[in-house]
Amino acid sequence: MKEIEARRPSEEEGKQWENLFLGWVKRENENALEEMKEAGFKEGFYRFVVRVPYGLNQIDNNTLLGIARKSECRNTGWPIGVVLEKPEYKAVSLADGIRAIISHVLITVDKVEIREFDYWALNNRGHFFFIRSHEDGYLREKAGGNMVLAYDVVIWRISEILCYASNLCTELNLKESDKVELNLYYEGLKGRILTRSGHYILPSVRTRPSVEDKFEKSMEIEMASLLPRLKDYVYEITSELFGLFDFFKLDRVAADRIVDDFLGNP
Repeated sequence: MKEIEARRPSEEEGKQWENLFLGWVKRENENALEEMKEAGFKEGFYRFVVRVPYGLNQIDNNTLLGIARKSECRNTGWPIGVVLEKPEYKAVSLADGIRAIISHVLITVDKVEIREFDYWALNNRGHFFFIRSHEDGYLREKAGGNMVLAYDVVIWRISEILCYASNLCTELNLKESDKVELNLYYEGLKGRILTRSGHYILPSVRTRPSVEDKFEKSMEIEMASLLPRLKDYVYEITSELFGLFDFFKLDRVAADRIVDDFLGNP
């Protein structure tokens, strides 16, 4: 495998790479939303983007596929950025990287199928784009038919998102001193109530519906601190997000317990 090399751009190159990155994200976002709409998903999603802050040599798609496999976190039954071999879910090779679109049945509750939509793309310069439909539909009946956002599921997924970013940057041979830009975006929050999935012995909560529909958080994180400070970053992100739900504030000890569960810590 050809070694992936990185270098700092000149000022002119930096502007060019900025435009290329923004254009790529815009195209992937528009395509993802169109695919989601055609598949019948209309109740919102969350999006995660990793930007490598300087130039990597162009990575061939076979290498990208291997990087995508190694970046998965196998802590869950359905990983973010999952690489599958079934023809209808398999990643496709593109001029600027690889992409996978996965629409599937997440779970069946009382003979009702709860579906989920995943879309991810890995750019041949190392950038990563991911969208998933909200995955709390199976809790709606328990919440009196209300749309919900389960705070324990959110903490679990954001922990996974940050671990995925760490794995990806390791596979891209980034240095520990390098800084990576992360963007997390939620849409479709309006009208949802905050609750918990019931998988943990955690504080029960049922807030008033959110009046805000969107949440966005951007961070620049040094590689060396990403995993050692994982709980700090997760708590920072989720505290801002959960505050949109009737001023809810989760105890730090409870939040850290969920992250430990994701990591498999006793």
